[in-house]
Amino acid sequence: MGRRFVFAVLAAVAAAGAALLPQAAHADNLDIRKADNAIAVDFGASYLDYGETQGGSTLDTEKGWLPTIGISFGMLAFPDAPIGNLYLHFDGRASLGSTNYNGALCDQYNNCTPYQGTTNDQIFSGDAQLGRAFELGRYAMLTPFAEIGYRYWSRDLTGPGGYTEDYSNWDAMVGLLLQVSPAPRWVLSLSGAAGETFGANMSTAGLTGSNENFTLGSDMAWRVQAKAGYRITERLELTSTLEYSSFAYGASPVDAAGYYEPDSTTHQTTFLIGAAWHFF
Repeated sequence: MGRRFVFAVLAAVAAAGAALLPQAAHADNLDIRKADNAIAVDFGASYLDYGETQGGSTLDTEKGWLPTIGISFGMLAFPDAPIGNLYLHFDGRASLGSTNYNGALCDQYNNCTPYQGTTNDQIFSGDAQLGRAFELGRYAMLTPFAEIGYRYWSRDLTGPGGYTEDYSNWDAMVGLLLQVSPAPRWVLSLSGAAGETFGANMSTAGLTGSNENFTLGSDMAWRVQAKAGYRITERLELTSTLEYSSFAYGASPVDAAGYYEPDSTTHQTTFLIGAAWHFF
């Protein structure tokens, strides 16, 4: 997926506002405001699809479903202020479990032995969004936002020859959130964001018998998300979320022992169901 595809997705989110607005009836932005002023808990699973590449060839992959839990907090504040409808959103997730490793064990001379195994994974991520919502009539809102995020992944390959790698990175993105209330108590959301990873690092134990750190290059990051919510009481809303995200790291410099970390790309598909408690 290239940059032009990602930005086309963002443009489609904005264009969808005009397309969906005539279809919305018997609803009001009050339902959207309630959905945006809430604390929520979500449960589900994420499919991790990670691959390392060199010269266009795949070196190894990690694939599998991981149980996932998330918590979020949001506010849509100051609707009557001169610069009103300030949008704030904070999101944190944890995915814990195991994936299937398919690759090879290599030394610093690039002598490799094919290897398949199981990896124990711990992934923790969080992001903060700041934006401003604009009303599209009575039934929809469009919110441009900026986002800063952080991700940590502990990758523990078990068995003979196994090793541990800890990845971490920041990312900065800009995006659009479209929210439509097609009927009372219902809120449908579609969002897209794109940007870049930065400050990426991988630390490892097991390659040379001592801990090593590799500085990774920045690369593209993007995400699309669809969400549906139905408010069953004045304060309680049930939600379901489908999300697809992708980000990459550039290869690290070669260290004194001849080791380096290659290019890598992570695709992650997440499905969650949850409940949100509205502040008003």
